[in-house]
Amino acid sequence: MKRNYEQVMDEDDEPPSKKSNKLCLIDAVLRGNYEKVNLILLNCYDVNVTDYCGNTPLHYAAYKGDIDIVSLLCEAKANNNVQNWLGYLPIHNAAISGNLEVFHYLISYNSIFYDAEENDGMTPFAFACIHGHLEIVKYIIEELDVVPNPIYGCKYNKIDIVKYLLDKGGKPCIEGVYHSICSKDVNLFNIIVSKLDTLDTKYGDNNIVQMITKYGIPEMHIAFQQRLQELVKINKLSDILDRFYL
Repeated sequence: MKRNYEQVMDEDDEPPSKKSNKLCLIDAVLRGNYEKVNLILLNCYDVNVTDYCGNTPLHYAAYKGDIDIVSLLCEAKANNNVQNWLGYLPIHNAAISGNLEVFHYLISYNSIFYDAEENDGMTPFAFACIHGHLEIVKYIIEELDVVPNPIYGCKYNKIDIVKYLLDKGGKPCIEGVYHSICSKDVNLFNIIVSKLDTLDTKYGDNNIVQMITKYGIPEMHIAFQQRLQELVKINKLSDILDRFYL
């Protein structure tokens, strides 16, 4: 026999008449209770209700990485263009949580939001890099044709992300070098230096030398010198020593 709304409510829940629909639906999503979410929606509750932070049930389901509830909400016509007070769309939350299946589903549901910016200008790609979700980064680069900018991976020392993006044609920049030096991350520094011939030095080549001299550790000095010599030896950027005032 089909269970009604009251039967599926947890014992510690308030009855629907005493609880706002936004709490009923959002609570059910947060608990991962698919059956309750379904019953609430069948009782004509608004699928796009928001809490005091502007989050919809879809925001929470995406953040939790719950593909079953995400698909249920979308089938109920959830709007994935609702921004919370930080400017996040559900797709931003999916990128933060790192669930590729949810991310792919939301992109398929409405692909125009793959490069949407929140209030600080951060995109789903940026969040995936920052949180180290390589599979989502790969999906964005390979399926959505996004420029493989490694700067966010550099800022947060996500070596796998940086290496992948550089291998995909991303160009290291002076800011990335700076972050690797300040964090004393020799591995990250070496990865960036390995692409020195494509380095974006619009702020001046010698800035790199100055940063290494001021903040770098001996291993970085050695790696930098070795890479310069390699480039000269293979006739790449034959004037590189002059460029870097060495």
